[in-house]
Amino acid sequence: MLEIVTTTFDASSGPSLATSVDNDSQGTARTRVVLGGSRSDPALVATCYIPETMLAEVGLAPRDLLNETNLSRFRPVLSKLVRMATEHLDQGWMYTMSIPRHEMRLRLSCMWPILSAGESLKLVLHSPDLLNPAVKVKIPRSKVYQILALTTFTGACGYVGTAYWGRLRKQIA
Repeated sequence: MLEIVTTTFDASSGPSLATSVDNDSQGTARTRVVLGGSRSDPALVATCYIPETMLAEVGLAPRDLLNETNLSRFRPVLSKLVRMATEHLDQGWMYTMSIPRHEMRLRLSCMWPILSAGESLKLVLHSPDLLNPAVKVKIPRSKVYQILALTTFTGACGYVGTAYWGRLRKQIA
């Protein structure tokens, strides 16, 4: 059974269940689409947060994301969101590189989520089955181990990490 739940997120008051989305000056309205089995089985539920206004720009509604044939219409929205996320990750990377190298554990704790998020964005952007709820789009455990090993064994080296992030960023763009 597939279900859709529309939720508005207001930065001032947190999430609240609603049937319509209201934009106001205090927060950004977003649409939460729950795909998969029942909500009581977390293994079958995947969520994504897409601004409803962006969906409307390409003639889509949240329910349309349950239909795999709408992927081509959804791609411009996805590309725009991935671009925005990548810009935020760039800012995070600049912050990470400003951490002194001798603070290796702190630097690694910042590197790992950025590189993992970049790998995830790459998969999401290029996935032909993104809207198929039966397909999980996530980085494999081996990729996580590769990120951990590369950054740890090089001592959180900025040159190695930045080269990896730069190559990954080119694959996302």
